Amino acid sequence: MDCADVNRGGCRARALDVMVSSRRVPERKEPRLRLRCEARGRVRSRPLAARPAQHRRHVHARDTARRGSCPQRQTAGAGDRKGSICRRRDRGRLFQGPHQDGSGDADLGVPVGSPSQSGKDHDQVKHHSHFKFIDAIGKLSSARQAFTQLAADKLILGNDNHIGDIGEYWIRRYYELLDQFDCYGPGKTAPYDIKLKDGTHVSVKTVTTWSKTGYGTPVEPLDGKDWTVLAGVRLGDNLFPTDIAIVTLRDLMQQHEFLENAKRRTDSDPERRTAAFPRFKWWSWLDDHTRKFSIKDSDLVLGDAQISETKGVTGI
Repeated sequence: MDCADVNRGGCRARALDVMVSSRRVPERKEPRLRLRCEARGRVRSRPLAARPAQHRRHVHARDTARRGSCPQRQTAGAGDRKGSICRRRDRGRLFQGPHQDGSGDADLGVPVGSPSQSGKDHDQVKHHSHFKFIDAIGKLSSARQAFTQLAADKLILGNDNHIGDIGEYWIRRYYELLDQFDCYGPGKTAPYDIKLKDGTHVSVKTVTTWSKTGYGTPVEPLDGKDWTVLAGVRLGDNLFPTDIAIVTLRDLMQQHEFLENAKRRTDSDPERRTAAFPRFKWWSWLDDHTRKFSIKDSDLVLGDAQISETKGVTGI
């Protein structure tokens, strides 16, 4: 073989080497996560190499589950390497991948509305009386609307203290049966609650068996300028009166609680002095001032003897 053949053969060998070395070997592409860009309504992706190995395994298991359980896939087109967005028919919510900053539930690749956040697991977190609560607030809302209408009809004074409204109404019925009721006080913040036909002003205080402490609002003022009769009402669980007590201011001021309060309000020692008034409760001495009545056909009923005894007597 001459030199030309050798060189020619070497050239062929070198050319073959160049062809082999210049051959484009496809690079192994990194797995990429598909994200739903909610703001722009398009699909974007990014490398997963920076994610922890545990997270990559989780994403792989998630994607495998998607392919096996979700027949509905919306692809961007044939051969599109951006992949697809999987939407569950039963949930109607998109799967979401991790955020850029690694925050949020989507960082774990949990689909929005997945069984871990709703369905049976969600019901387990919910209190067993949840729907009773929903029913109760619905009734309370209806009741508040009814009280607002009653106030507009001038049947009650109308304020946020509906227990007070109920107690005032039963005292109104008591005085209506005695033909003494004239009107309510001029407003919610009036110093008295009921005005009688003879001009007597009545303050109404109410407690219920619902109360844990048994206390109502303070009994004030005690100088006789605003009212001269205290009408106390104790309501049962059904908010009908179980006891009604009528006490004049003169008798009230002779009771121990109010004598002690008067001393403390005028005490010369600033540390012992108080500006507060006694909070209403059903004191035992109120039993000596109760009035006889009964409930019939959902209304207050007074006996004929009770009506005749109080006829023409102020504030009783």
